[in-house]
Amino acid sequence: MQIDMSPEAITNRLKIMEQLWELSVNLMQAKEISETALLSEKSLENNWNNPQEEKAWQHLADISPID
Repeated sequence: MQIDMSPEAITNRLKIMEQLWELSVNLMQAKEISETALLSEKSLENNWNNPQEEKAWQHLADISPID
């Protein structure tokens, strides 16, 4: 399987990651987790937890986080 590593595809993935980050922050800050949030989390998990995505982002595994 070929993974699209074009600038447009990477930009799109980064935008999606930003949205996921915002969603996760909102979920952590929420006092009550709604049914919609729980269903969304499962849907996003299905989209991101797959071998193709792991391979597409593997190049970031060697980057050290900023302390």
